[in-house]
Amino acid sequence: LRREFAYVIVDTPAALSESVLSIFDLSDKIVLLTTPDIPSLKNARLFFEIMDALDYGEDKTFFVLNRADKRGGISAADIEESLKHTVAGQVPADDRGVVLLSINQGVPLVMGDRSKPVAQGIVELAQKLRSQLEATETEAVGAPAKEDKKPRTPPRSSRRASSAP
Repeated sequence: LRREFAYVIVDTPAALSESVLSIFDLSDKIVLLTTPDIPSLKNARLFFEIMDALDYGEDKTFFVLNRADKRGGISAADIEESLKHTVAGQVPADDRGVVLLSINQGVPLVMGDRSKPVAQGIVELAQKLRSQLEATETEAVGAPAKEDKKPRTPPRSSRRASSAP
């Protein structure tokens, strides 16, 4: 897939099986998406312990808070202090149901109304992740990253989506 596409995204199940760990070994970045609640943060802590045991550098993980909301009582700063990992970004909570509406209409959220905070958060995260990947690629190659590099889109008949259970 690396030969065919500029970016390959694999949505893995939450369980860290041998096949998932093999994917992690081949990955440039691992995006850990979690919500700011105690059970999810406990799982994030365990995830980071495993990443440390596997000698993955901290720069390999892109830590994201989903449904970030001040009303939950746990801030990104609190999470960073507790887990000792930087929160790379946050997707705000969806108070207006735009995510559910997007799903029910079959229109990707970021292709619909990008003025919604949740859509803006996703776009910002994608841009930040892309910038980090390009910086890593530049360091590896030793040449400046291309400004106009765009992901290639596969033919409509071969598009596949993978989702976690």
